[in-house]
Amino acid sequence: MNILPYRVITIIATMSTDEAINILKPHVNNNYSFLTGNLTFFRGNIHGHTFEMHRRFSGRNSFMPIIIGVVREHPQGCEIKITIRLSLVLLVFVAAVLYMDAIAFSKGTWFFPIITSLVLVFLYLIAWQIYDGEAIQATNFLRGLWKIQGTPGKIPCPGKQNTKPQKTI
Repeated sequence: MNILPYRVITIIATMSTDEAINILKPHVNNNYSFLTGNLTFFRGNIHGHTFEMHRRFSGRNSFMPIIIGVVREHPQGCEIKITIRLSLVLLVFVAAVLYMDAIAFSKGTWFFPIITSLVLVFLYLIAWQIYDGEAIQATNFLRGLWKIQGTPGKIPCPGKQNTKPQKTI
């Protein structure tokens, strides 16, 4: 179980880098207008062989993960490296609350830091659950888009692929 809202996923696809980007382009729209008729699954930008996007959501949600990806050539086709993380605004907010707790605790106040720390842990658990669900949904959509085989609902952990010991006879 990964407790940090940060994931790095590497996908190997049997297609060229241009094909992978061209398959993604119809599903990403950089229009932030509410009056647009072109509703895509993702909102963001694609520049060359890199992309930054998040799932389109009707409303504001700071817990929506940001998806940053790079498509590179690979001997088997192309390598798609995807980083999924929380918004920097949310991370700055958490850091500010922790800083206020540290100041209050250094002044000798113990009640305020304990209460705000408990609230912060509760909010973090909620944010992590929302992040995890959204990250799984986005990863499964991208796997289906590029026709990548994988276990539905499971995100591979970095460094844990092919870690089974090889049997030698």
